Amino acid sequence: MTHQEWLLLFPLISGLLGLLFHFHPVMRAAKFFLRKEPSEYIPEDDAQQQFNQTIAVICLSIGYVSFLAGWTKIAYVFTLLVALAAFVAILGFCIGCFIVKKIQAKLDCLNKGESYINIHVKEVLAYIIRNVHHTWELLVFEHQNIPEAGIQIPGGIFESCDRD
Repeated sequence: MTHQEWLLLFPLISGLLGLLFHFHPVMRAAKFFLRKEPSEYIPEDDAQQQFNQTIAVICLSIGYVSFLAGWTKIAYVFTLLVALAAFVAILGFCIGCFIVKKIQAKLDCLNKGESYINIHVKEVLAYIIRNVHHTWELLVFEHQNIPEAGIQIPGGIFESCDRD
């Protein structure tokens, strides 16, 4: 081990500040590099950002603790998950948004009629925690067209759902 696990504290503390105080130092610094005024950009959903940040903080925390405990493989898996998610976000794909859409669709099926928009991120997190052993099944990458969502998203969670 290189004993540089303390480097994870920078993104971890930054993420915690964003979650707890809605102050994200990295994003604050990034504003200096914007070409347009901040008000000219399309804002992202705050609840979705908080959900994504929660996932990142959890993964970074597990990674940091794993490094301290000497569980190097687990540490690298969880820290690389965050790095990969950040990289694909730069390319335009939001993994956290994808997870929320999948679970919202599953909750829609379970609740029979609950709309996609009315399900809140806290409910999605609670669903993940209650069904952690089934969460991977929700994320199986099988494509299915869902007109109500207005997009084609990976499916695989609708087998038991009647969609009249």
